[in-house]
Amino acid sequence: MTILTTPQLAEKLAGGDSYIRTKDNIVKGLAITIELNPEAPEIIVVGNGTRIRANARLLLEQQEYVPVYLKQTVNAWKFLGKYKADRYSQDPKVRLSENGNLRYCSTSFERAKHQYT
Repeated sequence: MTILTTPQLAEKLAGGDSYIRTKDNIVKGLAITIELNPEAPEIIVVGNGTRIRANARLLLEQQEYVPVYLKQTVNAWKFLGKYKADRYSQDPKVRLSENGNLRYCSTSFERAKHQYT
């Protein structure tokens, strides 16, 4: 199990403060929390902001597997594997997740068959 500190994660995923980490208009990875994404990593809840929605669409269009890290505690991020987006939805019919949480839009993911960190 790979655990990174916050500075190590920033270095690995090109820095940034968004949970969809990008550099030069390329998604480098995701840094998510279970509180905001209870169905992660299969479904990532995307916020309502213009930038984050654009990054979610970029991730889908990119069609590349990216590393996904889940926050364990302060300064500790666990590598979950590499995933690529297979769907992005803003459909009001899919606003409720399986556990009843409201989500504006979401991205569903496919896990890579071979995992490398």
